Amino acid sequence: MRFVFAPDSFKGSFTSREIIDCLTRYAEKYFPEAELVGIPMADGGEGTVEALISSLGGVKEDVKVVGPMGVETKAVIGYLHDGKTAVLEMAQASGLALAGRNNDPLKATSYGTGQMIRHALDRGVENIVIGIGGSATNDGGMGAMTALGVTFLDSRGRTLTGCGENLGKVAAVEPGNLLIRASEARISVICDVTNPLLGENGATYVYGPQKGVRKDELKALDTAMEHYIQQVECRLGRALRQLPGAGAAGGMGAALSGFLNAELKPGIEVILDLAGFDRIAQSASLVITGEGRIDRQSLEFGKVPFGVMKRCKPHGVPVLILAGSMGREANSVLESKQVSIMTSVNDVMTIEEAMENSEELLESAVERLFLMLKIGHNLR
Repeated sequence: MRFVFAPDSFKGSFTSREIIDCLTRYAEKYFPEAELVGIPMADGGEGTVEALISSLGGVKEDVKVVGPMGVETKAVIGYLHDGKTAVLEMAQASGLALAGRNNDPLKATSYGTGQMIRHALDRGVENIVIGIGGSATNDGGMGAMTALGVTFLDSRGRTLTGCGENLGKVAAVEPGNLLIRASEARISVICDVTNPLLGENGATYVYGPQKGVRKDELKALDTAMEHYIQQVECRLGRALRQLPGAGAAGGMGAALSGFLNAELKPGIEVILDLAGFDRIAQSASLVITGEGRIDRQSLEFGKVPFGVMKRCKPHGVPVLILAGSMGREANSVLESKQVSIMTSVNDVMTIEEAMENSEELLESAVERLFLMLKIGHNLR
């Protein structure tokens, strides 16, 4: 008997590793003979570096970079055990959490993300995996590309810094000094959105307001982004604006694809591939995954439980989902007859009460889960 544990973190409560540890304790109590395999998961956002280093082995390195508002900050780069693959999170260098209430989307820059990429390349890596969720920027990736050697000039030939307010000033793009290593490396971008770059479904209109773009600024900033991408497309000879995911992270998706030939992929697919999940799951008796809440978003946006279920289906491996809570839409996963859900919330309570008692609730849910498995296992 082989149990595989592959949960996401429960945001604000437990890391993926902490949930695996809890599952392991109760699995050993009720199924001491079982082989247990733990694979920390993430969906490409916060915790991606930690999850991959924990599951695959490797080292972490602290690097100093320029934050979104120009203040120096510390970012962490993970290097996997093969020594050839680096894992980065854009949020660590150019994240909204770093800027906080002081974020100015017209001045915020992705320069620090470019510094992280450059630092990893200087270490000689051949593959880079970068999660671009949680950004503070709307600069079209202009800042990051500047850090990698691209020069953006205005109509008078002056060099522009990479930020939102300079998008409309770009008159020439000179990628001649782009690091050769940057174009030679294989770069996979963890991107769970399919927004184009421009228009009402694009970077500025959809994600700008949460970064501080005022309603009266949206049209002008989107127009500036259109001017910028026209210059980039003309120089690179590639159409980028309609690329699914081009609008992710304030246009970073378009820049990484255009300048670095990066491939945009759903986060969970990248993580599962790196972890070699298919090989591990095909010999499993049961896979237990989970996240803080399973609902429509889990199913529509390819979160960890959905990705795990999808990979287990061809092998006929049953899946149990451990969740803090569930929405009505989550019941649709039960139709496969190979998936079920266990929630940790066991009574009517507020979110605050659930968070305050999260450890006790998790322990209770996990024990109930394994006790039911044991009863089922003993049925005659």
